[in-house]
Amino acid sequence: SFTRTREVPVDGTASINLNLSTGYTQNANLISVPLKDIIPDDTLPEVLTFDVSAGGSFKKLNCGFSIGSGDNFYQSSPDTAILTSESSASVTWFVPQAAKQYVSPDAVVRFGYWWSEQPVSEMFGGKVQIHPHAENVIHLMRGEVYEIEGKSFFTFGGAASVDKVYRTEGYSWWSAEEPSLEEIDRALNNLDRIGNKTDYIITHTLPERIIWEAPSFRYKISPCRTAQFLDTVLERVQYDKWFCGHFHIDTVIKERRAFVVYDTVHELSCFDKILNGEESMCLS
Repeated sequence: SFTRTREVPVDGTASINLNLSTGYTQNANLISVPLKDIIPDDTLPEVLTFDVSAGGSFKKLNCGFSIGSGDNFYQSSPDTAILTSESSASVTWFVPQAAKQYVSPDAVVRFGYWWSEQPVSEMFGGKVQIHPHAENVIHLMRGEVYEIEGKSFFTFGGAASVDKVYRTEGYSWWSAEEPSLEEIDRALNNLDRIGNKTDYIITHTLPERIIWEAPSFRYKISPCRTAQFLDTVLERVQYDKWFCGHFHIDTVIKERRAFVVYDTVHELSCFDKILNGEESMCLS
């Protein structure tokens, strides 16, 4: 453990009890507070501290601050990482001079955090990560093969963000969104181990070849080594059904027995009926 102090001249201090409950999903892990609720008009923040708590140990808390309004924000960099077995933490940001230029009458202060680097364990015959505060939320990891209720699953998440030029690395975009060579090698080795045959493939994006084949997706082609690697999986692996997301649409590509899922949830038993035209991907 360590203690670090810093003297900051201020005209006064203020505190506010937010009493907010948030989650770890992308849309729920951001706390926004109007700056005018914290400090008087025509003053500038020097130091901001958020006291946060969780239902269990944080283990590793990744977080960051931003200040601004509309689409114009200053983002703290680098992000803060706290390793702790405690369920509460105080996170302090010494507001730099550059961030103060983003202060305006309608400015808000944002505190964002995310789940990161949880311990890896074994489940269903493959490596998994279990959410520290919700044990029924299980991360099926890249390149792993699982046996679940008598069915085999191959999983490989990730895709290139086409809008990453508008995002902030470490806050709204991460370079690890695409696989490493180690993850690709592990995937190929695991597929070889099961004879390149599985019941279901679950990925974020589609193989590039399928994207080219689907008229509604061709315009979404962009450099993506994940989609290019999935071409190899498409060539080598015999599968029953392929599931993905990424494209923000619900549709089926019957020729490839591929299902693009967005707004709907179906039981696995329904997808044969969807292929046969007996049911729709979109629920009415």
